[in-house]
Amino acid sequence: MLAYADEGKGAPLVMIHGFGIGNPIWERLEPLLVESFRLIQVELPGIGGSSSLTPERDYFEQCALEIERLRISLGFDELNIVSYSMGTRAAEHYQRAFPERVGGIMYLCPAVLRWPAIQLLRLGNWIDGWWPGLPNWILSGWLMAPFVLGFGFSFYPNRDLVVWQRQISAQRPDALKAMLRGILYAASRPFAHPGIRHMFVWALTDLATKRPRQLGSCDRTLAT
Repeated sequence: MLAYADEGKGAPLVMIHGFGIGNPIWERLEPLLVESFRLIQVELPGIGGSSSLTPERDYFEQCALEIERLRISLGFDELNIVSYSMGTRAAEHYQRAFPERVGGIMYLCPAVLRWPAIQLLRLGNWIDGWWPGLPNWILSGWLMAPFVLGFGFSFYPNRDLVVWQRQISAQRPDALKAMLRGILYAASRPFAHPGIRHMFVWALTDLATKRPRQLGSCDRTLAT
């Protein structure tokens, strides 16, 4: 089962983090929402306190199944979802698999990657096939800092850099690599929405992600 924090009252709002960073990523947003929603801050498979994943299965498909198990265990008929970065693909997989269980969904910096980021992921995946120890070393140490600065903060100084780097480096490398492989296969695919209310929110400057190319008439978008 997924580890999660459960706070507040009101309509359930599932919060899905990005790459390698669990619930602490929401520490500034949580106070703004906790009076209006019941916040269910999940940690995806293999991240934080959540159980390990099945290596043979697609990472984000496993995320969707575990979110559904959590919904059932909590007794909710319907979920609202806010997701960030790579977590947006977990949210998308869930609403594709269980559209009748989603009331509304928000994608923050949705994971539609730019070409350089995709090429870097392909290179890393190739290296992992030959020398898995090298990606493990990069993901578990100080070398994560420049990657977090570049792809997390677009090389803008940020006080959260050290916290993010430490949290990502503390995760199990197999879970991080599974998430990266999953996003490599999903990153170029347009987001799909079976009639569900949704909104895209992205930064005006983002080295990792780009605005989704295919937006339907029901899409609401916001650049910040």
